[in-house]
Amino acid sequence: MTLAVFFIFGAYWAEKEITPYFELKTILKNIIESNDKDKSISETFDNASLPVKKIDSVHLPLLMTEYNLDTIIKDKKYGGICSIDSIIIGVSWRGIFYSVDVQKNIVSAVEITPPNNSQFSTAKSPSHFKVHDIDCNKNKNNNIDLIISYDKVFEGKKYLSLDMAVVSNDLKIIKHWSNVFTSDPWYELDSDNGAGRIKILDSKKVLFSVSHIPSNPMIAQDNTVTNGKTVIIDLETKETSIFSSGHRNMQGIEQAKNGVIYTTEHGPKGGDELNLLREGGNYGWPLYTHGSEYETYGWRGNELVGRHQYDTHFAGPLMSWVPSIATSNLIEARGFHDRWNGDLLIGTLKNRSIYRTRMRGNTVVFLERIWIGERIRDIIRLKESFAILTDSAKILLISLDRKTLEMNIRDNIDVREEFMVKCTTCHHFGETNSTSMAPSLAGLFDRNIASDGGYERYSPALTSMSNKVWTADSLKDFLSDPSKFSPGTTMPKIDLNAYELDRVINLLSKIK
Repeated sequence: MTLAVFFIFGAYWAEKEITPYFELKTILKNIIESNDKDKSISETFDNASLPVKKIDSVHLPLLMTEYNLDTIIKDKKYGGICSIDSIIIGVSWRGIFYSVDVQKNIVSAVEITPPNNSQFSTAKSPSHFKVHDIDCNKNKNNNIDLIISYDKVFEGKKYLSLDMAVVSNDLKIIKHWSNVFTSDPWYELDSDNGAGRIKILDSKKVLFSVSHIPSNPMIAQDNTVTNGKTVIIDLETKETSIFSSGHRNMQGIEQAKNGVIYTTEHGPKGGDELNLLREGGNYGWPLYTHGSEYETYGWRGNELVGRHQYDTHFAGPLMSWVPSIATSNLIEARGFHDRWNGDLLIGTLKNRSIYRTRMRGNTVVFLERIWIGERIRDIIRLKESFAILTDSAKILLISLDRKTLEMNIRDNIDVREEFMVKCTTCHHFGETNSTSMAPSLAGLFDRNIASDGGYERYSPALTSMSNKVWTADSLKDFLSDPSKFSPGTTMPKIDLNAYELDRVINLLSKIK
């Protein structure tokens, strides 16, 4: 095999005039490494080779390091992650396990077979069967308890199941999957169960979200509503009890350092919620929401929709987003920086951002939107950083940019420049909602074309280019002649001279 390498590349060296010894040394090194390590199972990256972006926030400069899971996960979207020390353990919706060592920069496939593997492998889409979430915990024997939630079908009925396995620190199975909890049957086989979020509490009990939608959820009219619930499970005794009810589609559970439990959930058209979860609490779905029906301006015939008066039977949210931002999981910042510690970090799907949420007791003091540019499926806390799982099969590690913080100098960006008026007549730099005339220009660079999650009126011409990203060159071509760049776009040509065009692009490159 080695001799073949000499002959095959001989002509190449001669034609390209590349030093044979240097090129041969590199090739032989790769062959040896390939024999020593199966590259389909593990990828090692140098720190310098990983994509790193700067992210700005009001109080801290951040760095975002990107780990690509493409070699392991073929079916993107959904799934979840958890962490043990510096190791991230993840699972795709099809039950493919992987790990990311953020200290050694190693991404690896993990040979763990999920408990419902035959149904996952034949599933045509995540709406049929999928893994919903994963959580992990060091047990008293210093091994890892691994817990997943997933769909399964038995005797023609669909269920939501919670199973646990025990693995070693090198992620080898010690004790195979055993069932911890199985829900009541789901009412339609082809329906998508939006629940399944798992949180191992400080007590080592598990809090688990379960959706339950009867065939006609609009019938319920009193405080016995149980649409959507959380259950709490003792892993040792398997004792299970309902913790809370009245939830629509719970997307996140976090227990703060002081023991308080916060959750996020999706509303209908508007009304995504941040809730303070209390045992025995009923959160009102489907009677109450700050959102509305998709087809009308009301909700269940309520004349004062959006002004619901929660009474003694129902608990209202701490915060609602109108319009919806599509909340996902949330964590409390700990060990990150004193300017952030204790704040809630809430991921979003539609808005592709993190909302840093300052709490004072039961009051939300402020929200800061931090643009990430990806649909955030899950978010977990590490020792001095936090990690994000995206729907594009990436792990994004968010850490403090200590060098920039030490310099304490921020780029001054003024979007009020006269030449920007030609852009801001329609566009804006904030959060896009249903009333926005055009997409936000914040975080435009390296963002996929037609990917502002809050904007729903992109032309088919731009939507067809959504697999490409905005760069200085592509943006310059677009602004110079929109119809030539994307025939059929609704973007009009704006009158920018060469000097103004360069200044617009330079300014947009700085706005995160």
